[in-house]
Amino acid sequence: MKDVLSKRAPEGMCSTRELILAAKIANVEVPPEVVANTHYAACKDNIGAPTRIHWKPFMNHELQPPPLRGPGGFGELPPLRKNSRRPSADDAPAAAPASAPMVEQPTMPRASSKETAYWFGLLVSKMKDRFTEVRRAFRLLDEDCNGFLSADEFKRILVMFNMQSMPDPVFNRIIQLIDKNGNDVITFAEFAELTNKPSVLEELKAQVD
Repeated sequence: MKDVLSKRAPEGMCSTRELILAAKIANVEVPPEVVANTHYAACKDNIGAPTRIHWKPFMNHELQPPPLRGPGGFGELPPLRKNSRRPSADDAPAAAPASAPMVEQPTMPRASSKETAYWFGLLVSKMKDRFTEVRRAFRLLDEDCNGFLSADEFKRILVMFNMQSMPDPVFNRIIQLIDKNGNDVITFAEFAELTNKPSVLEELKAQVD
């Protein structure tokens, strides 16, 4: 990551987008809340989100070093050349395994409206306490900066709010409620409607479990 930033921003200051892109290239995890609350912001926009960052002190003081691999952490090594054996004409081809019967995968149970309403209300309450600007929350979650939130990107909000215990069926139903057009991504307009708690709860009450 340092090599990438040294080439793109040798003066020691880069944009937030360049920092996130360099982290992806180097396969380094950079939590969005660390970027948003960094002490090494060189410039900020009108809502206080960093737009340019002094990347050298940021990496030295605010990024956690990657975990060391323990014994066996590199997976199975290929066999040595001297131990490998070329196939001979006497080797009989292995018999094709019998095809196993297809087993129908169990479907995930649907969350009840009551349970979904509870978790949804808790999520909205924490959002209002944490973020005064809805757009800032959206930008923090939009990791690839493409203007949309995937389900995985939106799920990071559960980590921010310490809500990892939310059941998967509840999370999936909340996603369905937010994604009005069913295109599997959440737009800013759809995300902003999260704060319109009464309308969503009314929709839940109207649904029959």
